[in-house]
Amino acid sequence: MARFVGGTVNDQGDLVELGLWEKEERQHSPALQRLYTQLSGLKLMPLPHDPKPYEPTDNLHQDLFEHGLHRVATEYGATCLYVWLMAHSTGPLHQVLAELLIDEINHMTKFWGFGRWAYPHTSMFKILVTLLCPQSRTTKQKPSSFSRTLKRMMQVLHWEAWSLPNKLSLLWTFVYVLWHLWRWSRSLNPDQLNRWFGQSPETPCPSTGI
Repeated sequence: MARFVGGTVNDQGDLVELGLWEKEERQHSPALQRLYTQLSGLKLMPLPHDPKPYEPTDNLHQDLFEHGLHRVATEYGATCLYVWLMAHSTGPLHQVLAELLIDEINHMTKFWGFGRWAYPHTSMFKILVTLLCPQSRTTKQKPSSFSRTLKRMMQVLHWEAWSLPNKLSLLWTFVYVLWHLWRWSRSLNPDQLNRWFGQSPETPCPSTGI
């Protein structure tokens, strides 16, 4: 999963090859900038954004769980938005959005599948609490939550200016995509996941029961 996201490094810690996720995400920005210029007639001036540095706590297992779940939620939000935009577009615009959508679905399902493998005994209650509640951390890093990410997304989309039918249709898209994600998730089983990723750290070994 680290190779899929970040890439391959050599023995000295130097990046040798970008990960597939990183490559595809870097391709999205120019494509979206061209779409903005085509639709608005204006040149988009990207705002510089420094990524938040990773500050580990004393519980790396929980750190990975929180980061992975927020990664799933972000990809899920992008998937829903692209599905909705595709329903309101035709021609070349529709085609570009379809290509972006395929990438986002690929990312979302890979992160979710990895999470099902690494944390097979996680309850839905823990997932909801992690998404909705800011996580208390022992570092100087500000706590984050999916609700804060969602609020930021709504500000970028100028949600308050949307008509009621558009708001309802987007919300329905979120429900529709979540339902299909959940149905697909239920089709996954530990044996299948272990064949793809190897023995899960939380699954007992058949031979020893450990």
